[in-house]
Amino acid sequence: MKKIVLPVALALLGMNAGAYAADVSIDILSATVKDKRIEGASVTLQRNGAQSVSGITNTSGSMISLGTSFADNKDALLIVKKEGYSNLVVKCPCAGMTYAISPVMTNLDGMRVVLSWGEKPFDLDSHLIFPGGHIYFDSKEGTDANLDVDDTDSYGPETVTISKKHFGESYIYAVQDYSNKGLPNSNYLSASKAKVFVYVGSSLVRSYSVPAGKRGNIWTV
Repeated sequence: MKKIVLPVALALLGMNAGAYAADVSIDILSATVKDKRIEGASVTLQRNGAQSVSGITNTSGSMISLGTSFADNKDALLIVKKEGYSNLVVKCPCAGMTYAISPVMTNLDGMRVVLSWGEKPFDLDSHLIFPGGHIYFDSKEGTDANLDVDDTDSYGPETVTISKKHFGESYIYAVQDYSNKGLPNSNYLSASKAKVFVYVGSSLVRSYSVPAGKRGNIWTV
């Protein structure tokens, strides 16, 4: 999804706007409905030993301001909460990213995999491979699995939902840099800031970041 920087209702906890040196824009979308922005989500940026910064998204997205002592780096965490959705916890840097939150899954036999990334490459694709099935942009539905959202213009999300896992079967999830599919030795995928989030029921159970500094246009998670 193309990035749009839009305002939100922002609640600063114990600090004033003049204390901030930078604006960090973060869009919050639905993981299962394409381009649906989430209203009323609580967004918090926190770091050990520093004052948290929180905001509430409106229908258009969100903008969070960070103080000079609160760098947007790996020491900061982004936490997104919304009733009816699983909590999302992401290790920063977070600036300029789009994150998608997953509606709670009532079936504990299922699983949801959500891919987000940065501005470039424009098109990363999710692939779920299992016995007798291959879910991707050209085959969006299979046995008890489907591609909910396909994104081709930066940021994501791309979402695959397994409604019921088959006992004894192996599932392979991979990300392809479709924008650079003809460049197998490129490093664009490793620089994409891609993250994969895995949900079961109401919980985020795993998260993965694309390995940095590696060449190749396929990442097997």
